[in-house]
Amino acid sequence: MASSSLNWREIPFVRILLPFLAGVLLALHIGLVVPYTWISLCCIIGILLVVNFIRIDYQYRWVFGFFLNIALFLFGNQITSSCDVRYKENFVGNQVIDSQQILIGQVSSPPTIGNKVKLHLRVKAIGTDSSNLQAASGYFLIYLPEDKASTALAYGDEIALKAWLSSVPPPSNPDAFDYQNYLAKQNIFHQAFVKEGNWAATGKNTGNSLLKKVYHLRTHLITTLREHLETENEFAVGAALILGHRSELSDEVTNAYSGTGAMHVLAVSGLHVGLVFLFLNFLFGLFLPKSLQRIIRPILLLLGIWLFALLTGGSASVLRAATMFSFLIVGQATRRKSSVYNTLASSAFLLLCLNPYLIANVGFQLSYAALFGIVYFQPKIYKLWLIDNYLGDKIWALTTVSIAAQLTTFPISLYYFHQFPTLFWLSGVAVVPLATIILPVGIALLALQSVPFLGFVLGKAMFWLLWFMNSYIFLLQSLPGSLIEGVWIGFGVVLLLYLAIFSFSIAFQFKKIRWIHLGLICLIFVAIQHIRNSIQRQEQVEITFYQVNKHTAVDFITGNKTIFLASDSIPEKSLFYAVKSHRERLGLESITCISPKDSLEDKHFFSNGRFIQFRDKRILLVNEPFTGQGKIAVDYVLLFGNPRIAVADILKYVDFKMLVLDPSNSFYSNRRWMEECGELSVECRNLRDGSLLVDLK
Repeated sequence: MASSSLNWREIPFVRILLPFLAGVLLALHIGLVVPYTWISLCCIIGILLVVNFIRIDYQYRWVFGFFLNIALFLFGNQITSSCDVRYKENFVGNQVIDSQQILIGQVSSPPTIGNKVKLHLRVKAIGTDSSNLQAASGYFLIYLPEDKASTALAYGDEIALKAWLSSVPPPSNPDAFDYQNYLAKQNIFHQAFVKEGNWAATGKNTGNSLLKKVYHLRTHLITTLREHLETENEFAVGAALILGHRSELSDEVTNAYSGTGAMHVLAVSGLHVGLVFLFLNFLFGLFLPKSLQRIIRPILLLLGIWLFALLTGGSASVLRAATMFSFLIVGQATRRKSSVYNTLASSAFLLLCLNPYLIANVGFQLSYAALFGIVYFQPKIYKLWLIDNYLGDKIWALTTVSIAAQLTTFPISLYYFHQFPTLFWLSGVAVVPLATIILPVGIALLALQSVPFLGFVLGKAMFWLLWFMNSYIFLLQSLPGSLIEGVWIGFGVVLLLYLAIFSFSIAFQFKKIRWIHLGLICLIFVAIQHIRNSIQRQEQVEITFYQVNKHTAVDFITGNKTIFLASDSIPEKSLFYAVKSHRERLGLESITCISPKDSLEDKHFFSNGRFIQFRDKRILLVNEPFTGQGKIAVDYVLLFGNPRIAVADILKYVDFKMLVLDPSNSFYSNRRWMEECGELSVECRNLRDGSLLVDLK
């Protein structure tokens, strides 16, 4: 039985984890790697052995702890740097050149199928042709045309391809999701878009045999769910909840669950692993003879939860949960009691030793924060209101679980997702019990679907349970004020919020008023930062030229207002991904939309369909050849709509500081104009390569 008491002496792994984490974070986020780490580590281990075997005065007991912390710090730093493929001598990134190359690699995870087939490829060899292939290490992101051959690829398959290899680009627009950084935390730094006919499977399959069987079984189980869950939303949610297969989730469903605080149900985590553990524990306790309970039961439980973890894709949250329950199972088998915080820290330590990059995974961070909140805060919150009614007591218990989890995860959620679901407590009351029923029903369906009538009944039961859960979530989402959006905070504010939570917790546990003072000081600093940001937003003045494929999109921002110049036919989805995050960070509330041909006169803005004056900046819009009388002077010339015009012709009539090439122009037209600008020594910006932000403050 694990103890939930928080006693520093009972949680040695927490003390071990902290310096180890410092070493990991230093290497991962700052890129600082301690030189001669292994030599230093060996020396410190030698010192520790000496200190351990000689008797020293009690007053110098800190010496052992000091050197142990240094050793753990160096260990974390070293294993993180050793996992970085860029430090390998034959790193594939060192062999990428500005021409087509041949790549041979192994598919390292199940492909993702969409408009193109996306593969994570572990590189084996690279070269300019088949005669000079050289061994290489590292990973690539590969996009293949969707056809019968590419969709048939599976984990472990080896393929050869010919393509232009390039670095993963940074975000195209300000404040957009940083896919480059996201992939870098998975040791992926390069990508390739492969044309039809430029790739082939080599016929070899070199993947792990166990993983191949697990992934094959997973594909079969997903097909089974699709047969019984005929509607898209129910199938998508069922596949995500039971098997961690989230690629079928639509934006509508994802937004509904995340906006109501129920997204954790679709991310296989501790809830799911816990239910599987209880289910298997019950079955083995029921059917195994008592003589086998002590030895065979723990082994079967470990096999069961790790098989489930692999079937669901091995996400950070499910790995954390599987590791924790493994410690719990071993502890029960050996009949040892331990602190749940020690178990939590030891599971994190083990996982980070295997893959230190997990610390950068948002799911990993949220799952540990949520579990800590549930273990520490839920009992305290639950005791605040004791309800005699059985049903009311259970509802309150579920509500306190949601409150406790939100209390320790909301700073991370605000930092990454910039939103806060106000009705999370309502979603938790219904979704957690429903998931508790759906998961065992789903497992029974997958196991018994071939049994006549029983498989049909289980399939229908699961469908209606999923339909009800989805309907409830969509209903909550439609309620006014269900979601607070556009909350942008920095990492410093995240630390202040956690320090405030920690301070108030200590104050209430030990009844010490000075900790309340510290918590209030932290909140005051958060408030000051918010006021500072509000003042800056009122004073902001900028022009933002967005990168929206095949379309024009420009924001002229003053304070919390913007005049938006955009193509008439710009798709809503493209616009959403390009501008939403930036506008939310700037706190824009008023948006006036115009097209390039419209006229508008405002306090700081004037447009006549060809010429724009914004503050002290002048922009000429050019979408067709033109002539003029004399020269005009502007700051920017925006070329859009693919006009047949040369840069030299523009220079005859216009003096300008920069030529801005819009994404509405073709790739080849923009490249030609870029070459002309280079020949004429004219400053030029191609928006196909990324947005342009002009700060006018």
